[in-house]
Amino acid sequence: MLYFEDAAKKLKQMREMLSGAPVDFSALDSTVHQFKGSSASFGAAEMTNLCISMREYGRNNDAAGCQTELGKMEEAFGRLHQTLEEYCRLEAGR
Repeated sequence: MLYFEDAAKKLKQMREMLSGAPVDFSALDSTVHQFKGSSASFGAAEMTNLCISMREYGRNNDAAGCQTELGKMEEAFGRLHQTLEEYCRLEAGR
């Protein structure tokens, strides 16, 4: 599914952006904004809200806060992916 491929890329990009010093918060904001839009379109409300929170940390140049939110995003992504896989298995068994 395209959302999951794109989401995995965006999460990796954000991880790389936050691992460098100094952090380019403008580029990070652009990536998070794109991810927020695709998450909202997909209906991933938790991910959308985490993106909103991360953008706030980024606007305050708070790399540690962004790292924390990214960790939450990665966990939420894992749960979302697992839920969709389970749903697909159940649908296939109908």
